Amino acid sequence: PTQYLVAMAMVSVGPLLDPMMREFGVPLSRGGLVSAGMFLGNITAMMAEGLMVMDPQGKITFVNPEGQRLLGWPASALLGRDGHALIHHHRSDGTEAPHDDCPIRAVALHRQVYRSENEVFFHQDGHAIPVGVSAAPLLRGDTLEGTVLVFSDLSRVKAYQAEIQQLAFHDALTG
Repeated sequence: PTQYLVAMAMVSVGPLLDPMMREFGVPLSRGGLVSAGMFLGNITAMMAEGLMVMDPQGKITFVNPEGQRLLGWPASALLGRDGHALIHHHRSDGTEAPHDDCPIRAVALHRQVYRSENEVFFHQDGHAIPVGVSAAPLLRGDTLEGTVLVFSDLSRVKAYQAEIQQLAFHDALTG
């Protein structure tokens, strides 16, 4: 499965690696492309954040192991599915988040970076996960290839913030 994911990543981002790999002096002969693929595969596999790539229509084309762990889905269940409908269908307040109002989907439409620490994704078992998100358009020249999304679980941070808020505004003796 990991080799398949690296191969799929190379098919989707291989052409985008050319300028970067030339900058680092890695020749993109067949062996160089394989080396670049292994390099990219190792980076994404070792990341401590989730990494997801979606095509211009919002279908998931790549997800790294940490993204799979955070969301509770194996890559095989995520690939080809609508990312918004699967993991970002509601807001943190529980209201529905329509496709047309999704700031992550808007990244592809407006070709602008989006960052937030107030999003929620949904785990396979249905529970909400507060996440920090950074999403950017994936461009090849002027052609939109999709969206690259990096996300991390903020559950502990949000719990600490709530605890600090409670301590700051409530007396231990009187509540």
